[in-house]
Amino acid sequence: MEKVALESGLYFGDRDTEPRAALVAHFVFSPGSKPLDIFVVNVHLTTLTMEREGVPKIDRGATEARLAQLDIIFDGIVSRYNSWRRGGFRERGKLRQPKDWESFDRCEPVWILAGDFNSTPESLEYKAVRQVNFLDVVPAKGAGTKAPGAGKQATLTLDYIFAGPAFLALDPLIVEAGITGNSVCQDIRVSDHLPMIATIPVWARVEEVDRQGDPDSLR
Repeated sequence: MEKVALESGLYFGDRDTEPRAALVAHFVFSPGSKPLDIFVVNVHLTTLTMEREGVPKIDRGATEARLAQLDIIFDGIVSRYNSWRRGGFRERGKLRQPKDWESFDRCEPVWILAGDFNSTPESLEYKAVRQVNFLDVVPAKGAGTKAPGAGKQATLTLDYIFAGPAFLALDPLIVEAGITGNSVCQDIRVSDHLPMIATIPVWARVEEVDRQGDPDSLR
């Protein structure tokens, strides 16, 4: 597990200066002949005092801060790892041979982003995540995921579980068919954020060559 800072600077004990970070956990599975890497990134993006209270200037500032944090997640975490992988897992810029316990022949890694994004489904932040081919794997959220206080009914959606990249590590059709039972636990209200449970169908993208020599993506 690794902690990646999303926000830095002095902390004055208030919401506006609260430190933010992404926790990245790496799991390795062996579904077949190739290892499958699954990264789970737990996030809690920034929110500002008086946000969503009729002050457009603050709303814009909060959106800009969260978009910058998403850039760190997608550029500094996902893109950085995937680029390193495509470059042959170089060490200090130099190619190397895998150790006896390593394999460079691996399935496309699956990335799961989960947590409090402090953004509504209509927001630029939500659209930014979807535009880089990450799927919302809890599409039906009922009344929402955020309540005005512990023990109360949710009235707003701010929390998500995203998985991707679609078309590369995940088949959107398989995922869409397999996430219909995913849900927000509306009856568990020990926090003002309600828990979500998601099953994510993961496929191992295997490339084979048919008789004509064309690559064919399977399962």
